[in-house]
Order: sequence, then structure tokens, then C-alpha cells
Amino acid sequence: MGIELASALKGQVGVEFFFVIAFILLLAISFTTTMESEVAQTKELNRATLAKTVSDAVSHAINIVALQGNGAATRMQEFIPSETLCLQYNATSQKLYCTVAGVGTVSGPELYAAPTVNASCFPSGEQGWLLISVNNTAGSVGVYCSSVG
Repeated sequence: MGIELASALKGQVGVEFFFVIAFILLLAISFTTTMESEVAQTKELNRATLAKTVSDAVSHAINIVALQGNGAATRMQEFIPSETLCLQYNATSQKLYCTVAGVGTVSGPELYAAPTVNASCFPSGEQGWLLISVNNTAGSVGVYCSSVG
């Protein structure tokens, strides 16, 4: 009778061990799925933040060059994140904006003068570092871009 009881306990311990391992695996899978979702959301928010920085910086440069008058110019390097189209101009809101895939649009402040964005920038399609030049020629503000490196 004692041998049968010991054998039954071994079987019970084996089943309990299996359930503990299964529970631990389920927790690990759940945490991994949650972490992947959080990482993807963080990447989207980072792209939106970078795009907002670009639209703000270029908008401020356009406003400064417009206020300085004929012959004013400035240059800057900005990073355009992947899956993002920047330096688009909305004539209705008078704002420069970027379209970020999976997020939407982010825009800079209202512009004092409507810029002419050169084909080298709009739609950029370029991801990575861009050298952006803003020039005021005869009262017209132009934006020109070229890839860096």
C-alpha cells in the first residue's frame, strides 16, 4: 500500500510541475507580446516627435527669414525619420506640416509668409539627414533641400 501511495504522489508532483511551467510560459508570452506592442508605439511617438521638431525648426526659420527681408538666408540640418513626409505646406492653415505613417500629421507654428518649397524637399520622400536652406529673394521665401552624407 505504501508503494502505491508513493507512486501516486510522484504522479501528482509531475502534474503540478507541468502546471507551474505552463503558467510561467504563459506569463512570459504575455509579457513579450506587451513589450513588443509598447516598443512599436514608442517608435511611432519618436517619429512624430522628430517630425514635429523638423516642422517647428523650419517654420521658425521661414518666419525669421521673412521678417529679415530681401537677401536673408539661413541653413540647418534636420533629421527626417523613416515613413515620414515633411515640409508640406497647408495654405489654409498657413502652416508647414509633416505626415507620419501610422500617426497622422504634425505641424509647426503659423507662418508669416507662404514659402515656396522646392521639389528637392516636397514631397521629400527622403529619410535621414537633410541640409535645409531658407532664402528670401525679392520678398519671396524659398525652401531648398539636399541630402547630407
